[in-house]
Amino acid sequence: MSSPLPSLGTWARGLRTADVPHDVLRLARLQLAALAGSVRAGHATPAGATLAGGRPLTLGGADGAGLLAGLGALYGWDDYLLAGRTGVGAGPVALAHASGHTVEDLVLATVIGNEVGGRVGLALLLSPRHSRADTHATAAAAAAAAAWLAGRDGDGIARAIAGAVERGERLAPADIAASPEALGARPVRAAFDALSGGGKTDLLDEGSAFWAGLTDEPVHGAFGGLGSAWLTRTLVIKPYATAPWAGVAVEAVDEILRRHVKAADKRLRAEQVEKIELRVNFLTWAADAAGAGIGGTSPVANTWSLARAVGVLIARHSLSPADLTPDALTEKAADIEHVASRVEVVHDWSLSIAAVEGITRPLGATLAGRGPARLRQVRTRLKEAGGWPRWHADDLLPILQARPDRILRELRASPGDLGAVDLETFRWHLPVQVKLYTTRGGWWPERRALPRGSVPTGDLESIALARHGKDAALADASGAADSWVRELLS
Repeated sequence: MSSPLPSLGTWARGLRTADVPHDVLRLARLQLAALAGSVRAGHATPAGATLAGGRPLTLGGADGAGLLAGLGALYGWDDYLLAGRTGVGAGPVALAHASGHTVEDLVLATVIGNEVGGRVGLALLLSPRHSRADTHATAAAAAAAAAWLAGRDGDGIARAIAGAVERGERLAPADIAASPEALGARPVRAAFDALSGGGKTDLLDEGSAFWAGLTDEPVHGAFGGLGSAWLTRTLVIKPYATAPWAGVAVEAVDEILRRHVKAADKRLRAEQVEKIELRVNFLTWAADAAGAGIGGTSPVANTWSLARAVGVLIARHSLSPADLTPDALTEKAADIEHVASRVEVVHDWSLSIAAVEGITRPLGATLAGRGPARLRQVRTRLKEAGGWPRWHADDLLPILQARPDRILRELRASPGDLGAVDLETFRWHLPVQVKLYTTRGGWWPERRALPRGSVPTGDLESIALARHGKDAALADASGAADSWVRELLS
């Protein structure tokens, strides 16, 4: 295959608004509007005010982009694509470049960031070090958007992406607990640093030493399909402040709470919760396991833990930055602890296989040749990284019934290029099964697989505009970007 970075840079430099499908441009607009709402909500909290240090949200430039990215990532109330949190990379860069640009420029830069960062993240799909892979995708998205807005040529864009990705760093749970804003601010800072000191354009080539520290199985087919396979279509805008992959489980609990209100004409109280069993897939289980190292008073201590996120949701009836401030948590501390102590997160192999099948079938074109031996090597690396659930003899039957061999046969026959994937019909599949038991002896079940904030559910736009919190028409504005960004962030 050709060298990915020069291809990405050339494609980005030549892209025009007219080349992008209308639905993709619309998604990027909604992504920016939702990001602005998340930034304002984060800024309104004590942690956000401290982070801002009196600086205006419309600061602009590298410092302004870093501030917006930090506030957007602070509580995990952001968005993600199929394999990367590109929104807190490309979005803040775009909003910080309002001066001298049009709204259309910022939207197009966001699309470019999504497509580039999403491909870097997808190439690291089989990495056991997901937090670091996530940072690389965010940095690539930010660098692509920044270099395009700065007017760099194709080679300059490629070198900026390389420099930002190379500057990426792994953020362990302790790092996230101490500085949750770093999930956005550090990759964005790496992107701006790369504008003045780019990297080598062979960084992402097959056989590059870059891959060695991240994954034994880079998905090189992820870099295909530029201009035809739009990763922006896999966008998920989270309705709640949660870790990526964990949102569906929280949404399932919220659906039970909604049904309870309809049936009993009142909300379920925390003291009425006897037990909540969350049977989850591997990705959701891994997100919750990663949160085990985040505690104390960190803003994300209650969003990366499924038990505590559900506790806040039931105690406060919502899960946004305003519900995660010290005062809000102190007010409902007893209720949150009561619920959290009754949440049991159980990994279910049948749900994991369903999730894998739901992802690999549409993405099989990028995973060509991954047979049992190569995937076992990935599993071994995951186990070494502490990211593999235990299994028992009782798990064997559902594993065999799911026929994982079918998936492997399909992978071996795949063409190996993202261009063969129909992302227009892609559906996220993160299945969970929830049972909420009450102290009265009853129980409420819920099964769910699609994130509410994804395109196929039809809820993405309403969730984005609700977080945006302003006139819906503002998301469709055009012309000079200065006034538009000021209105978004005010």
